[in-house]
Amino acid sequence: MNVVSTTGVARLKLTPEPHPQPYRVARVDKTSLPVSQRCLVPLQMGNYSDKVWCDVLPMDIAHILLGRPWLYDLDVTHHGRANTYVFMHKSKSIMLTPALPKSRNEPPKASPIHVAKKPLTLLTPKAFAQESTSSGILFALVTTMASPTSSLTTSVQSNPWIVSLLEEFKNVTPDEVTR
Repeated sequence: MNVVSTTGVARLKLTPEPHPQPYRVARVDKTSLPVSQRCLVPLQMGNYSDKVWCDVLPMDIAHILLGRPWLYDLDVTHHGRANTYVFMHKSKSIMLTPALPKSRNEPPKASPIHVAKKPLTLLTPKAFAQESTSSGILFALVTTMASPTSSLTTSVQSNPWIVSLLEEFKNVTPDEVTR
């Protein structure tokens, strides 16, 4: 089955519709969830763009899982050792490769320090929105005045705008920042 999360549907402002053949999905712990809605989800991965019917379910693992229907419809070949998926789209071969894992326990690997040849460039709000949409990655840098007697936490918590932003994105913000 192809699945989209209820959170993904809300964030993408998609319109779910009643499922033509409602059913239940069983979990390993023997609970089951009703599948009563589906949604047409637009996909964009590099040059590949498509719309895929997905069943709507509450899930934490991902916003979208493409399963057997998508694999079958596109005649996708999975290369197990390389963990890649290959299929044809508009007479072009498309290869999907896995993202690099993000480890929470390992410290970041030291990278060589490069001296920037260009000064720091700040983006206009429009360019910022385009860049964050196309890359899917967004970092926020917040500068604050700190004194020897105040901590970073106090400085952050005293700014209502920052508190509001951290609250809105608390599911992706480290706990030590929001305390």
